Amino acid sequence: MDVGSVRFDIQTLKKDLICRSDRSLESVISRFTSSHTPLFAMDNKGKFVGMLTIKNSLLNRRHGPLSLISSCLIEAPKISKETEAKKILKLMNSMRLYSLPVMDKKNKIVGIVEIKNILKKLFENKVFLDNLVEELPKRNIITIGENGNVGQAFSIFFKKNISRLAVVDKDNKIIGIVTKRDILSAYFAPSDKQRFSTREIPKNYSFDEEKIYRDDQLITEFMSPIVETVYKDSKTETVLRRLMNSRFNAIVLVDRNKKAFYIMTLRDVLKSTVDILERDEGHSNIVINFPDKFGLIRKIRTKKIIESLFSWIDKKEKIQVIRFVIKTSKTVNKKVDRFEMRLVVRTDKDEYVSSTEGRNFLAATREAVDQIKKQAARSD
Repeated sequence: MDVGSVRFDIQTLKKDLICRSDRSLESVISRFTSSHTPLFAMDNKGKFVGMLTIKNSLLNRRHGPLSLISSCLIEAPKISKETEAKKILKLMNSMRLYSLPVMDKKNKIVGIVEIKNILKKLFENKVFLDNLVEELPKRNIITIGENGNVGQAFSIFFKKNISRLAVVDKDNKIIGIVTKRDILSAYFAPSDKQRFSTREIPKNYSFDEEKIYRDDQLITEFMSPIVETVYKDSKTETVLRRLMNSRFNAIVLVDRNKKAFYIMTLRDVLKSTVDILERDEGHSNIVINFPDKFGLIRKIRTKKIIESLFSWIDKKEKIQVIRFVIKTSKTVNKKVDRFEMRLVVRTDKDEYVSSTEGRNFLAATREAVDQIKKQAARSD
């Protein structure tokens, strides 16, 4: 997959994302749109001096509402118009930031690059998209009841290491989303008696009595009632494209009654994308469509068999794509009875196709591979 040829568009840096480094944190708390979107700090001469992130401000125990922005900044990575998309995505993944500044040779910001812009370009590569669809995790969403309070949400965020919770009513219907940013901003609001907390929960800057008061506030006071949802049985590709066109960084999969089941986040997509791009360049041209609830060990063995086939053929012909589709037939008791397989290998010279079936999965897989090898040998 030639990721180096994927070019990104440079977006204009909006004024709302620019802040003065000599101002206090409390003056810009409301400007954070998410935990993954930084603010860009300028000095009094208009020179870019660093990025302000939630992690290094609201989540940093050393800082309080009156801390100067200049004391909370992190250095921006060196990104130019020529930087490869793969490198940018790896930076975004490691920094957990979805927009980064693009600099000229004089270290002046010429704009920003955003994750969705790069991903949309990558989605134009059908092989990459197929691999991403196959590997994206289907994560159960974590919820909190509408009568839950801020303290409970705070605890869940740090124990589960997540960025958002679905708020549900008594019938488990989703009524809103609350993010870590919402909660931290609530705790971070100025207090007449601000000082470092002595409570056991780490990374919290707040006077204890004030903290206890805020713990008891209903979560519904801080949630957003606007939620991007899609039907839970929608195809993964459909959910992906919906997420890319959404103004949110997550999409919730619900049933017909609005009960929340799963969640797909931009973080999931980014992590899976980086994993795919870091593979051997040739093996990224392999697409395997596994059935639902397919065991991990069986998946690993299957990939090794298909990768071996790749290496065998690639010595003679340049492979464009290998696609392996596995389907199952089940008994009346819903137990897997047989495996049906279709293996397609497309090279720069020819296309080879095999179809097999059987009760023994690995035996049927090897038979499909042997058929392909015989076809390729005859074409010599």
